[in-house]
Formats: sequence, C-alpha cells, structure tokens
Amino acid sequence: NGPAAHDPVGGGGEGGEQRLALAALDELPGPARAGYLAQFRRGWLQYRLGSYADSVTSYRSAVSQAPSAIEARVGLQLPLMALAKWQELTQVAEEVLGLDPENYLTLQRLALAKFNLERYPEAEALYRRILLLYPSDMEMRVGLGWSLLRMGKSSEAGALCRQVLDVAGYHPS
Repeated sequence: NGPAAHDPVGGGGEGGEQRLALAALDELPGPARAGYLAQFRRGWLQYRLGSYADSVTSYRSAVSQAPSAIEARVGLQLPLMALAKWQELTQVAEEVLGLDPENYLTLQRLALAKFNLERYPEAEALYRRILLLYPSDMEMRVGLGWSLLRMGKSSEAGALCRQVLDVAGYHPS
C-alpha cells in the first residue's frame, strides 16, 4: 500500500459520450483537427476512455503546439500516472513547476511519482511543501506518513496517521 493515485477531476458516463466527442473531433477540418484545442480535448477523452498511450500522444501533440502552456502538461500527467510511468511523470511535473512553482495538482502528482520511484526523502519534502500550502489536505498527510514509514520513521508516521484518523476515521489508507 501507499498513497493513492486518484482522479481529482471526476466525471462519469459509460464512455458513449466520450466516443461521440472523439468522432466529432475527427470530423473537424484538417488544421483544426490537428490543432492545439482538438489535441488537448482528444487527450482528455482518450484518458477517460482508458486509451492511455493514445492520450499521452495527443497531450504531447498539444504540448508541442503550445510550449509555454501549463494545462496540456497537467493533463498529460493523468495518463502517465495510469501507465505508472513515474520517471516521465517526474519530467513533465518539473516542466510545469518551472512555469508554475505552486501548481497544486503537479506538486501532488510529483510527490506520488517520487514515492513510487522509492525516492522517499524527495517525496517527504514535496508532501511537506504541499502541507505548508494546504494544511488540511488529508491525502497529503497520508502520503507524508507513508513516506516517513518507508524511511523507517515509524513514530513520526504514526503520529501523522493518528491525526488523519482523528478527523477522518474512515480513511482507507
């Protein structure tokens, strides 16, 4: 076990609407079909449908068309997480943080990547950084606790877990 990777964006459906939206993108004229907006949207829809490798390709196309934009890089992180491509996720996250040093989603995902790469001291530092900005974030407290536990700091990890359980006794982690 360890910190959970969850989709903070949410959404629902059985995929029919996403498939229709993808088909509509395919009907766009050539330049629009290959443009940033279509590639960005395609990446999201492919991610929602579980076509993670295709999603990565579409998001990377969007990134190449708008190199200073943040949103496509943040979107790209989702299929990379789903594919457990932690090193690639780290690279993309560091690009985002170069543009937006306090990007919450990216800090969160980078901490998870560092944890999964077993770079626990780096994960710890990121979880602590996030908790300075968002002290009530239970998921980040749990991530910090797991990082500390993996580093053999069980007393400090236990204290964090007790804090979480005091206010969220149902927490699965």
